[in-house]
Amino acid sequence: HQIYKTGAASFQLRAKHRRVPVVVLQNGFLQFNDLNLFHRVSLHSLFPVPLKTDHCTDNAAQKEQIYKTAAAQFPADYRALNNIAALAFNRGDNATAQDYLARALRVTSNAPEANANLGLLALQQGDVAKAENLIAKAVGANGLNDVLGSLNIAKGNYAQAAANLKNSFNNTAALAEILNKNYASAEVILNGIKNKDAFTSYLQAITAARQGNNGPAAQFLQQALTKDPGLAAYAAKDLELRNVSK
Repeated sequence: HQIYKTGAASFQLRAKHRRVPVVVLQNGFLQFNDLNLFHRVSLHSLFPVPLKTDHCTDNAAQKEQIYKTAAAQFPADYRALNNIAALAFNRGDNATAQDYLARALRVTSNAPEANANLGLLALQQGDVAKAENLIAKAVGANGLNDVLGSLNIAKGNYAQAAANLKNSFNNTAALAEILNKNYASAEVILNGIKNKDAFTSYLQAITAARQGNNGPAAQFLQQALTKDPGLAAYAAKDLELRNVSK
């Protein structure tokens, strides 16, 4: 990941003092009012802090042990705690992620990545106001533009989300382009994702269907359902795919 720098003047977030559901597509058929699906498409990971030990292994369990050792040896450094939280989130253990992020902030209250990651967890819970307040403390965080992109999607600011994510190749960036009806850009991003998951294929199906290409859409949908059979129930009632063979 790159280190993204964002000046304070360009980072003015207005908190809405209310808890709101995330609705992603407002002018199309698909509403993504299933909060879990939006989160699984968009909030795909938390952001670690790059450390010198990262090149030692790609194995998540080994990385976690390295980070725990570092946290024990350097208790005044929040970075290992943040990275343990990111690993926990990636395996679906949000409670552990929340705990380690809280510990990271007890060490360094203004830790940018920890605040950004807590903001993403707040988004996952549908609390946009809390997410904004936390992300406002994350200037300089690794991956900040991706975090801002997710926040702006949740707020319905799709053009700004696409601008935040213009250098990213992930499901969130593709989703932003779909929301802006920039299907060619969405296809470029989706084709460029290195580790395509079920939601990459699902977004490819929607992109194809929106352009009337129902044959390719059906193929992408089958790929998505093969990777995650749990999507079948959602796809069956998805109006975006109403003309696509299932």
